[in-house]
Amino acid sequence: MVSHYNLVNNAFFIGQRNELETKHHKICVQVPFFHAFGCTITIGAAISHGATMVVPSPRYNPLQNLKAIKEENCTIIHGTPTMYVDLVNVQSQYNENISPEIAVSGGALCSPELFKKMKKHLNVNKVKSVYGLTETTACVFQTMPSDDEEKMLNTVGHVCDHLEVKLVDENNKVVPLGTPGELCVRGYTTMLGYWEDREKTDEMIDNHHWLKTG
Repeated sequence: MVSHYNLVNNAFFIGQRNELETKHHKICVQVPFFHAFGCTITIGAAISHGATMVVPSPRYNPLQNLKAIKEENCTIIHGTPTMYVDLVNVQSQYNENISPEIAVSGGALCSPELFKKMKKHLNVNKVKSVYGLTETTACVFQTMPSDDEEKMLNTVGHVCDHLEVKLVDENNKVVPLGTPGELCVRGYTTMLGYWEDREKTDEMIDNHHWLKTG
């Protein structure tokens, strides 16, 4: 379960990182609205910052997505890495005259090689990553507007505004910088809990409100 407070705050700061407040953007929506990517990162952020959402077809269709980007002059694209693989392949066949400004990728790891193909074939200026969980409403890390290409291609960005994160070992002790550990998150994005499952909720969120990502 997530609250109105979770959704509104995460959506607002996501929109800032994705540069929705810089102009009136049009977002080509490839992701489903029932997912955190569609609900918070897309709908919530668009409403918060007055962006237009372009829904190309009733169900996922990469060719219709490409046509919508061209015909509606979409400035931003939202999608998962597999969706961008499809979009790049379709664009390689049709070679439409498009020039979106930003492509936002989330839902799975996006390789630097795919990001480079997106920039080349989709003629996109910036590629951005979002990382998070449904349990964190949507985002924990995001690309910054000021990030250089090396950071855009090879990282999931920086921790979102006003959130706390830490890496801990199996004894729940914070590990030194550069040491592997479990990522824990605390802040306005943390879910209320699992519906009617206090045991699972307590396993996920400790007494100090740190959410364990696993």
